[in-house]
Amino acid sequence: MLITMGGGYCFIFEEHFRRFLDFDELKQCVKALGLEILYAKEDKGFAPFKNEDDYFIRLIAQNN
Repeated sequence: MLITMGGGYCFIFEEHFRRFLDFDELKQCVKALGLEILYAKEDKGFAPFKNEDDYFIRLIAQNN
């Protein structure tokens, strides 16, 4: 089931919730909060599960 929430898209499958984020928009929001991005990457390999290896975002930020 694909639903919209807060202007973005979400997916619920077998009671598992996923939210689809725009990587560049997420980085802009983090910077707008005054945080420094130390690491940001969108790629496969962050959370493989069984035969699936979807794209995920990993972002590390700190407050200065």
